[in-house]
Amino acid sequence: QEIYKAYVNRFINKRIATVPQEEYQIVKDCHGWHMSDRTNNKVSINTVTFFMNKQPPTVLNKIIRRVIQEEKFSDDI
Repeated sequence: QEIYKAYVNRFINKRIATVPQEEYQIVKDCHGWHMSDRTNNKVSINTVTFFMNKQPPTVLNKIIRRVIQEEKFSDDI
């Protein structure tokens, strides 16, 4: 969901969204897919999931580790 929010902020709301490099690759892939047919290809959470599943396992592990670290950090506060 965070990757989808970053996509919406960056390409729909035209706001700068800062995301890690691994997540940016997914956002970029989603936008490239949308640009190939702007009327029919609408990005949704399912589209983000589809492009996440195409990523190599090492990239997904980095994303998972970062999310777990953020959750631990927020729980400590």
